[in-house]
Amino acid sequence: MNNIYNYSSNNANYDTDFGNLREGCIFPSYNVQSRNIKYGYSMKLYNGDYAKNKLLVAMVDGQPQPINYKVLPTFKFETVINKLDSLMFGNEAIITTGDLERDKEVRRLVDRTHWLKDVREAVKLAEIYGDSYIKTGRFGVSAFSPRYAYKVIDISDKTKVVGYVLHEILYDTRKSMYGVDYTPSHIRILISCKGFDYERVFEYNGDNLRGTLGKPVRYKYKDRWIPRKGRYYWTGIDDCETVQCLSVNVTKTQGVYGTSALQPIAPIVFAIENRLSTENYVVDNHGKPLMLVSQQLMGTNENTGEYYLKVIDNKYIINKGLDDNKPEYLTWDGKLENSKIIRDDLLEEFYSLTEMGKTFLSGEYKGNISEESLNNLIKGAIDRGVRDLNDLWYDIARSLYMLCRLNNIDVNIEDININFNIGRVDDTKQISEICETLDKMKLFSKETLLNKFWGYSSEDAQAEFERIAKEQIGGTCNESDGLA
Repeated sequence: MNNIYNYSSNNANYDTDFGNLREGCIFPSYNVQSRNIKYGYSMKLYNGDYAKNKLLVAMVDGQPQPINYKVLPTFKFETVINKLDSLMFGNEAIITTGDLERDKEVRRLVDRTHWLKDVREAVKLAEIYGDSYIKTGRFGVSAFSPRYAYKVIDISDKTKVVGYVLHEILYDTRKSMYGVDYTPSHIRILISCKGFDYERVFEYNGDNLRGTLGKPVRYKYKDRWIPRKGRYYWTGIDDCETVQCLSVNVTKTQGVYGTSALQPIAPIVFAIENRLSTENYVVDNHGKPLMLVSQQLMGTNENTGEYYLKVIDNKYIINKGLDDNKPEYLTWDGKLENSKIIRDDLLEEFYSLTEMGKTFLSGEYKGNISEESLNNLIKGAIDRGVRDLNDLWYDIARSLYMLCRLNNIDVNIEDININFNIGRVDDTKQISEICETLDKMKLFSKETLLNKFWGYSSEDAQAEFERIAKEQIGGTCNESDGLA
């Protein structure tokens, strides 16, 4: 399964209509099934399941043979994803909409619905799978795996999404002598388009990967009944869907779908793990030395007169051919230096492929360096985080736009700005000193400094200047421009 990314799925083949959402059709389509195979393997890379029952392979008489020794997972895939997550969301995100009072209302909504927490989960899933989905409602958003959704693309314009199809397997639970039996019985399908959602329930014959749609039925789902013909939910927002797809590393070959952050590093990680596991296997098998004894410790069979090797603690005795009775251990001088050198070279290639470098991934650096120097050392990681968030930014903003509109906050999507502040943040004293120096040199306006270093919008900056002016008139503060 190591070559799963060579699987002959063609992500350039898209679903261009909703025609398979009817009785008797295979669901999902073969295009979606092929992508789901890769999605499933990506999750196995992340959680380490790919290494279960995976054995080392050695060449025996010119033929590859499995060795009865398991590969040691290093969990480097999980490390890369978690490091990216910390990089992109390690600092406070600043959300502005061009209006100071509206900003406060939006921030309260974001805090109340935990919107950023769920968006963070969606971004993490997108790094793992290449794609993830978020469903935005009045009370917040939910992030979920791309294995439960797909896009329907305009047949004449591959960059235009007509709608999104989400599905959920519903189970009949039956008690048996073996416990509770969960049997798939129905499937709920939700279509999200601009202005409305539509859901319907079908009988279903299949499993989590694929199946056949049966008759549409009336079904009680949670606290509501879904009619046999389905139900529309009109949002009143005609320029946005309630579902957004977050895709990273989108390439021409992938088309409208992304590429897992784990795909390019998989071969290197497998090579590192095989090398490390081989070294461990060799050392482990030589960890119990053999004992050398004299001729006098050889035994003789009384019936046949034949010699045999005595056994001590279930270990065979080796005949040394000497007369003394003092036993000795046969020690092993394992020379693994060359293997370690190769493994170190593979690690350097791993750091390079991730674009994040050894300093960021391992946390190792020498000396007492400044924040600026450390930022320079991890610049590759920062660039990687910025690039990935740029891929995701528009759909994240659309989710916030939908959340605001569903909560009666009047805002245009063009007014929304989200600054994730990727990278290490300098302390307040250092930022203040930088602003003071730049202000004295007249290189930037005060408004630009507030925007660049403190995350203020133009409206926020003007409001801050007005407050400073009022305080100066009232004598409530020292003479200061407020920047330091």
